[in-house]
Amino acid sequence: MLVTVRIGTSGWIYDHWKGVVYPENLPKRAWLAFYATLFDTVEINTSFYHLPKETALTRWYAETPPSFLFAVKASRYITHVKKLRDVEEPLALFFRRVELLKEKCGPLLFQFPPRFTFHREILVAFVARLASHFRYVFEFRHPSFFCKEVYDLLRRHNIALCFADTPFFPYAEVVTASFVYLRLHGSRSLYTHCYDREELESWAEKIRSFSRMGEVYCYFDNDYQGFAVQNAQELLKILGS
Repeated sequence: MLVTVRIGTSGWIYDHWKGVVYPENLPKRAWLAFYATLFDTVEINTSFYHLPKETALTRWYAETPPSFLFAVKASRYITHVKKLRDVEEPLALFFRRVELLKEKCGPLLFQFPPRFTFHREILVAFVARLASHFRYVFEFRHPSFFCKEVYDLLRRHNIALCFADTPFFPYAEVVTASFVYLRLHGSRSLYTHCYDREELESWAEKIRSFSRMGEVYCYFDNDYQGFAVQNAQELLKILGS
């Protein structure tokens, strides 16, 4: 059985990538098409701050190859402002938007605030509101979520626990879904650390192991100086892709 391993970056619209990743004379509108020549997936990160317009999502769908896949980060309004409560309307709006990506829509990521602690009733109610035809990833940043009760809940609903590599947020490699989702923010500094060869080889070994369990999605979030692109390309080479 062939198992999909997709590696890309968290976002592609970074002005400081001009001249580093993108040619100096390449218009910003053409950046996604250029990015899609390097990778077969990207994590839409700007959606955390504001939902992309329908026209933008439709254009992104049209500008990428048939096999391309978008992971999408959910709005912070749901996770950080509303704290998962009374989110029926913003969730419905989010789902309507990502459906415009059609078959190119991959896992949907919910990143939780660092000070938001585990409350069973709130989390259970939120999970019950999630549309059943998407796949979900939860990135927890408070240690109270890293417990058997949460892992069991995620397993029952095939929701992946995000393996988020950072210098200080809690971390656990507990597989809770039929796929594995990695976010590499930078092991020594958030967004500015460039992974060295030894670190990338270690991640490659983990990805090989994870791929025996299901699909693997890996996104580099260390956008500083284009490190994310550099690291993603090197990791692909190590994996022989």
